Amino acid sequence: RMSLTLWQYSSASANAESTLDFEFRPSTDLLSTQEQPQVLGFTLMAPVTFRFTEASCQALEVTRTKIVYDLMSEVNETQRIFFRESPSCEVARSKWLSEEGFYQNQLVVYMPALVELLSSVYYRVQVPILNPPLPMLHPFLMQAVAQKASPKFSQSPFLAPLVNTWRVFTFVWEAGDAGG
Repeated sequence: RMSLTLWQYSSASANAESTLDFEFRPSTDLLSTQEQPQVLGFTLMAPVTFRFTEASCQALEVTRTKIVYDLMSEVNETQRIFFRESPSCEVARSKWLSEEGFYQNQLVVYMPALVELLSSVYYRVQVPILNPPLPMLHPFLMQAVAQKASPKFSQSPFLAPLVNTWRVFTFVWEAGDAGG
């Protein structure tokens, strides 16, 4: 579980690259130690009309901040936590609900070794993404996909909220032999 604390999307014009800026805070701690190394990270799944590119990984910015109470001034202060090594990422495209074509675009971000995802830390992500050519309910797009059976182009009022939603989730798995 996690809580989303910031979501911004900026675009100068349609059919262009835009910047997605969001911040989240895990609800539980995900730990990784030298004795029990784990691969930790998070995945951002885009609505079907948006696309991540390899430039998304190259321009990816992940920052961490923590709110700390200063006893002397009796004020909460935001402190930035720096990475020794930047997180890595990959762009994935998954077939989703169909055997035809790619439907789900994902940006998978891996934390550096021994970096934990903590519930007391806020993680802010800024990443470029390609806009859809047109909104899903634009008359030209509706005409182009009118007779399609694919859920990617579904106009169903029940399926549309599912395929047109941004999703973020964390993941963890044992690293196995972490080298050495």
